[in-house]
Amino acid sequence: MRIRVTTKPGDESVATRVEALGKHKKFADIHEGTLARVDGKKLLATSKDGKEHSHMLSADTVVTRDGKVCKAEELKPETKVRVTVSESVDDVVIRIEALDKKDSFVQIN
Repeated sequence: MRIRVTTKPGDESVATRVEALGKHKKFADIHEGTLARVDGKKLLATSKDGKEHSHMLSADTVVTRDGKVCKAEELKPETKVRVTVSESVDDVVIRIEALDKKDSFVQIN
């Protein structure tokens, strides 16, 4: 089973959230790429293969930068992002993970 672990800010040895990804439909659509921009309630990002994708943000979208909670508007263009899209609610982003100082995302196995 694939899992995603969110760690405590300042102490990566403490898990604050563990999500099972393999079976739950809402975690089935994960994209990695580069942020183009956040425009109101819309996220525009470029995938690794160079295609631009547009997704809707909601009040429930969780945004983190280097593992710390932030607002989507605080993310800068060209930031590396991993976006989790809900398949149960027409293309709405449920999670944005951004990297500013860190080199890589937490590995999803």
